[in-house]
Amino acid sequence: MLRPLIAYFLLILVISCASKKDSFAGLLGKDALPVQSYRITNDRDTLLRTAKGALLRIERGSFSGDVTLLVREAYSMSDMVAGGLLTEASGAALSSGGMIELRAQENGIKIERPISVSIPTNLYDPSMQLYSGVEEEGRIDWKDPQPLPAVVQGKQLFQQNCATCHAVDKELTGPALRGFTARGPWADRRELYKFIHNPALYIQCNAYAKALQQKYGSIMQAFPQLTPEQIDAITDYIGSVDRQAAPLPDPSVLNCIDSCAAYKEAQMKLFELEQRQQALIRDNGSRVELEYHQEGGRGRDSGAGVLLMNDKVQAERFDARYYNVKIDAFGWHNIDRLVSMEGVEDRYLSVAIDQSVSAENNVFLAIPQYRIFTEGGRLQGKDDAYGFFKTDGTAPLPLGVRAIAFAISEKNGTILFGSVAFTVADHNELRLVMQEMDKAGFDRAMAALALDDVTTGVKDAKNAKEVRALDEQIRQEQSGAERLRPKSCDCGCPDVPAFDSLPAR
Repeated sequence: MLRPLIAYFLLILVISCASKKDSFAGLLGKDALPVQSYRITNDRDTLLRTAKGALLRIERGSFSGDVTLLVREAYSMSDMVAGGLLTEASGAALSSGGMIELRAQENGIKIERPISVSIPTNLYDPSMQLYSGVEEEGRIDWKDPQPLPAVVQGKQLFQQNCATCHAVDKELTGPALRGFTARGPWADRRELYKFIHNPALYIQCNAYAKALQQKYGSIMQAFPQLTPEQIDAITDYIGSVDRQAAPLPDPSVLNCIDSCAAYKEAQMKLFELEQRQQALIRDNGSRVELEYHQEGGRGRDSGAGVLLMNDKVQAERFDARYYNVKIDAFGWHNIDRLVSMEGVEDRYLSVAIDQSVSAENNVFLAIPQYRIFTEGGRLQGKDDAYGFFKTDGTAPLPLGVRAIAFAISEKNGTILFGSVAFTVADHNELRLVMQEMDKAGFDRAMAALALDDVTTGVKDAKNAKEVRALDEQIRQEQSGAERLRPKSCDCGCPDVPAFDSLPAR
């Protein structure tokens, strides 16, 4: 059986030819270093940043299959001492700029393609080399030293493409690049690639890049010819120079740019989550569906004859957020049926619902004695009041009979329901109080109305689970975005900037 994939990398500088044995090696071990676990799907490219800042570029097909990659890192002297990691190669003492171990959890995994590893070392020298670690009798010996081509190449690429407008430690036409990966969106290399390949397009949808344009008065030249690997090399070179430089200047110069960028990016993420949630809700179908079941078929009953009026209320359709409610009325009729009946006259009827509780309500009226069951709509000029015939609130109603009005809505992952029973008078102004309840509570409330031959069924909507999960994620993002809102900066752009998809590299 093949052994699991094990790879050690050490960035070191040879400083002498002799070394004493480390007396602590028997007491310590690399198992004392924390292990990070990352699941790598082999059929797609992966750009991975470890807990201590190493950057791993894993191309599609780099392994012989999907792999759980275990990572240990040692960049400081305390890490190396804790891990018992001797910095010597065949007896020669070495000065280390950082160590990283990559190990596959599964047996039988092979490396099919090289893995690019960038180590965030604080000790850099052009003469440093990359060593591979060989584990022998519980100890690691460092062998096969190789030059660091990425940094050398990065310096050449920087001089060819960047040095006209940028320096590492001072502003030219563009900003100084010291510590730039800790600002704005540049910690994510994918964002950096998009910007360098097409700055003009990227600026349209990124507040940080737009703020830099406003500060320096120009748009950077596009470099579509630079590959991601070349951009990585430039970034690694800047980082190597950066770590030898003096401390960064007072960050207050970029506070507003950074604050606005963080706030806009948080809002953009929130906007994208809300868009995804709305798509799921639209896919859920109608919240409430009413069907009349008459002899010979079913459908939306129109009474004794079809009554066409321009001023008739319109029932509203709402997409289901968490629940689908089906109402079947067997042998019941629409209110149109009362128009020509004896003893029925136009009377005023409105049902008010507090819009702060819910603004999306399906409202119904039932008159059991006449087997009338109808859905209402908003009255003209009254956002919080509903009627059941004309938009002015009049409806053909029999005087002195028992009637029931009820409403269904949703909130906070639950059903909202309210009902009121009344005796029809010449003028009827009702108010419903909506209460949250679960599916069982809704079934009990509907049964309590005692509407014979009216059955209801309620079930979770198709995407209810995903919508509820996004509810919580959106609440967290809203809270986070509010904390990031700049208190004394004019960000100069709308709360939710326009978003256009950027071309994939």
